[in-house]
Amino acid sequence: MSQEKKDAQREKERLSKNAKRQVETNEESAQRRKINCECMKRRCLFETQEESALRKKTNRDCMAKQRQTETEEQGAKRKKTMQECVTKQRQTETEEQGAKRKKTKRDCMAKQRQTETEEQGANRKKTMQECVTKQRQTETKEQGAKRKKTDCELKRKKRETETKEKG
Repeated sequence: MSQEKKDAQREKERLSKNAKRQVETNEESAQRRKINCECMKRRCLFETQEESALRKKTNRDCMAKQRQTETEEQGAKRKKTMQECVTKQRQTETEEQGAKRKKTKRDCMAKQRQTETEEQGANRKKTMQECVTKQRQTETKEQGAKRKKTDCELKRKKRETETKEKG
């Protein structure tokens, strides 16, 4: 089969799948995602590092392309869904899992900061400050009080840790 015919066949299959997804129920959609997830887990168990790197790069490229073409509403919906997923995941994780996640993120950020230029560091700090400012402008009084309480507890724990390390 020529490349054009193959491409046309793939496009036809893609459109057919999309049409089916438009009419499937939430339960069917959840079942399909679950099956796909299990299939990917099994496949990832036996892939080489090169295959893993290629899969991750393809996913990143695909997501970047998707985000370039999405509308503001689609982007907002994606971010909201992602935030809900992360919140749900963190509510069900154990303390050990949470500690491991936080340590991994800290290590990753430390490594990233070691390799960034002064300009990249300034941009990161500026973006972070803008994000924090925007977040505080939109938070309720209860959310602000909770944040301040958490901040105080974190600072207290940090001081205690520093005191123990010195002593």
